[in-house]
Amino acid sequence: MRRLVLASIFPLLALVASARSAGAMPVFAEAYGYDCSKCHIQVPALNSYGRYVQRTEYEALDRHVLAEIVPIWVGEQANYDTMGSFEAHHVQFGGLAIHVAGYLADDVTTHIQQWVVENDEPGPLDTAWVSYNHLFGPNTHLVYGLQPVPGPSLFSQWMDLAPFAVPDTVVGEHTQEFEDNRWGTKVGWATPYFAADIGYFGSEAGLSGATDFSDDTDKAVQWNVEYAPFDHPLQLGVYGSHGTAPLGEGGIDRYAGTAAYFQYDETPHAPGVLLLYQRGWDGNAGQVNPGQPNPLPLGPAASNGTIAELFYKPLRHYEGLVSVREELSSNGLGTVIHTSNADINFRVARFIHATIEGYAQSLGKPGVRYQLWWTTPIEKAH
Repeated sequence: MRRLVLASIFPLLALVASARSAGAMPVFAEAYGYDCSKCHIQVPALNSYGRYVQRTEYEALDRHVLAEIVPIWVGEQANYDTMGSFEAHHVQFGGLAIHVAGYLADDVTTHIQQWVVENDEPGPLDTAWVSYNHLFGPNTHLVYGLQPVPGPSLFSQWMDLAPFAVPDTVVGEHTQEFEDNRWGTKVGWATPYFAADIGYFGSEAGLSGATDFSDDTDKAVQWNVEYAPFDHPLQLGVYGSHGTAPLGEGGIDRYAGTAAYFQYDETPHAPGVLLLYQRGWDGNAGQVNPGQPNPLPLGPAASNGTIAELFYKPLRHYEGLVSVREELSSNGLGTVIHTSNADINFRVARFIHATIEGYAQSLGKPGVRYQLWWTTPIEKAH
């Protein structure tokens, strides 16, 4: 196994080294000359300043500074998972994505991410939004496109390989979608200390979902309100959703949910803390044995879930972070799921980041996975 891992990693390192002779950073950091730690606890998880840049739809950044570079960057991933689709024990290199991020005009910003290859297959459109950043004056935004729905920044930018389980709790036939990118429109307000946004969202699909708000598509109003000062390692907020989802045998599930979250980034003297509690309600969770004679209705269900995570840099002079996360969720129909993961995240070089993760789920075998991630902008424009 050790020989296999080393044999897989070193060719990728050689490829990255040949791509650029100098250290590379994503486009915003490259334009400003910042180190990754300016915006990140550990790439890709955001710190207080990074969260501020994100929730302003990049308006916090100077258009003239960003104009000095080509607004395109490339990411490539190598993945291995002992329990996933890689049980043949090979490293999967099929994780290539192209991003466009920055200003389109004075008050218009955008982010587009297209997977060229994902899981060794042609990839979908992941993100494609445009924001007008002067809707009712400064600090107000109108955003349309395939975008992260309103919620804490950690749902779209976090350092662990395991996705969060609680926001995607499955209740009967319906899955909560508190952290997924969805097509829709939202309005937002963001200052250096407070932020709020609300929007209407539909399909999660790629380009084909842009106009899909049909009756057979999950649709929801989602919102988020938070206190997140740009100069203090605190994020405190609430989010919620109210929507309808079609059921397989006909009918509609009307659902709602709310949650509260607290995040305090780590300091030299104490670990960082993430706490989240979510409650959900589904009025019609589906049927028992759908498609069979005389199926029984599941009826309404009240779900809940909790996330608790600690993260810390044990060696202050090195770009390494250790995190441990526990999640417990109940779907309100008698199923309780406990998931755990522990991660070691570190920076191999200025533009190469690695994560090693051990994980387990209720009644399942534990597994180990790792990821090596290279990101680089296109060279500076002249």
